Amino acid sequence: MDLSAVPVQEVQNVLNAMQKILECPICLELIKEPVSTKCDHIFCKFCMLKLLNQKKGPSQCPLCKNDITKRWYLHLLKEW
Repeated sequence: MDLSAVPVQEVQNVLNAMQKILECPICLELIKEPVSTKCDHIFCKFCMLKLLNQKKGPSQCPLCKNDITKRWYLHLLKEW
């Protein structure tokens, strides 16, 4: 494919969209050591552990508020 035929703005739009997808919704940085919740949201492992350690009571996904099970959390800690 001849990339010289693709408008620069279109390439920039694709790059911006990719960066947004790879951005952790908690720290707003590129995701490091990605972990996925059962609801398929992706976060940095450290950000998720930090968030879950701060919460008292049932944990929820920061984006959709679905419950995060204790089993998933313990699995995350085990991998840490």
